[in-house]
Amino acid sequence: MNWISTLNKALEYIENNLENEVEIKKIAQICVCSEYNIQRVFSVISGVTFGEYIRNRRLSKAAVDIRETDMRIIDIAFKYNYESADAFSKAFKNFHGISPKDGRVRSNELKTYPKLHFSMIIKGGKEMKNKIMKKEQFRVIGVKRTYKNVEEGMENIPKFWNEFNNSRECEEICTKMDGELKGILGLCIPHGTGTGYDYMICVSSNSRAEGNFQEYMIPEAEWMIFEAKGKLPESVQSMTKQIYEEVLTGAEYKHDNKPDFELYPSGDITDENYITEIWVPVVKV
Repeated sequence: MNWISTLNKALEYIENNLENEVEIKKIAQICVCSEYNIQRVFSVISGVTFGEYIRNRRLSKAAVDIRETDMRIIDIAFKYNYESADAFSKAFKNFHGISPKDGRVRSNELKTYPKLHFSMIIKGGKEMKNKIMKKEQFRVIGVKRTYKNVEEGMENIPKFWNEFNNSRECEEICTKMDGELKGILGLCIPHGTGTGYDYMICVSSNSRAEGNFQEYMIPEAEWMIFEAKGKLPESVQSMTKQIYEEVLTGAEYKHDNKPDFELYPSGDITDENYITEIWVPVVKV
């Protein structure tokens, strides 16, 4: 699969449907992958979610109509799939900084959000430490939250970690770390072909799952394991972006549509030498 050309086809579909309903299911069909994975790939590479991108493009196009036509504001709102003039005005002001009505007389203050286009850039000089290994299924226990899509997860997972770090489960889970992997895992478990997924903060363990802890069997997979060096979360975010841009958009490997995770060993996460492992299940193309 040529991910770059495929993602550009998805962008073209979005552009042609800004005045209609944009279906993630349709985008996944265009990209021949699960709804969860296409959302993940898009958000990692572009830096925005599908929801943000679509909203920004619609509000950018709406600004053109505000500036260059005499269309009623309510008609522009309906044109770009807003259910009411109030909802449209609120979103418009959040994006442009002024109301649609004020935009008619202060059009020079309206923002433009250009259409994205993906292109392959040959990069070099930045080391990517990684190895490939096959691992049989293994058991983890921990606490879990469910999110309906990648956008909701991106907003709420940092809050989940903050709550966990200040809970009794944080200390308790370290006493149950008796499996092969040493460290706390941030595990993403996609829901089949849909957009939803579970996120677990967990450890590799043979202990019983009691209280608020749940168990999960991570399936057998061939793993590509990367090292992200530096303080969190910047090091992991930077390395994940590099993985998707330079490895998983290439022609040799693709994501295996199985759970993936980061492994956080004990240590100072603000240290520039802290090492996080990123485990990505892959298959040869």
